[in-house]
Amino acid sequence: MKWPLFGLFFRKQDIPVHRDQSRLAYNALQKAYEAIDRGECIAMYPEGTIPLHAPKMKAFKNGAFRMAIDKQVPIVPITWVQNYKIMLEPSKFFEFSLPQQVLVVIHEPIETKGMTDEDLVNLRSKTFNAIDSALAPEFRKTP
Repeated sequence: MKWPLFGLFFRKQDIPVHRDQSRLAYNALQKAYEAIDRGECIAMYPEGTIPLHAPKMKAFKNGAFRMAIDKQVPIVPITWVQNYKIMLEPSKFFEFSLPQQVLVVIHEPIETKGMTDEDLVNLRSKTFNAIDSALAPEFRKTP
């Protein structure tokens, strides 16, 4: 957010989540709910951060799934198969930010119509498994 060119782009297009400040994190969640109400699509990374051992995924947090259930909107899992190779370290961003090909797998949507909070864990697991299934076998957490 502080980089001159990228900061402008992200401030106009993204909803930053300040995980270290609960009030700001709550405000970001409210902005996401409002965006859904306006008919906009929301892209969320349910791990909450980029794991140090990418592409192996961390456990997913509940926020994205609670929001999908609350708003009764489908989740479209997406696997960014090779991004970890491009964005190895923030300090090497410009070295790896030249045009490159990446493999993206867009999975079938997972419907949430009729789901309640009781379905949250199953929805989170189903989404995790879909994304995980497109990773190379040595990086998968699920069989």
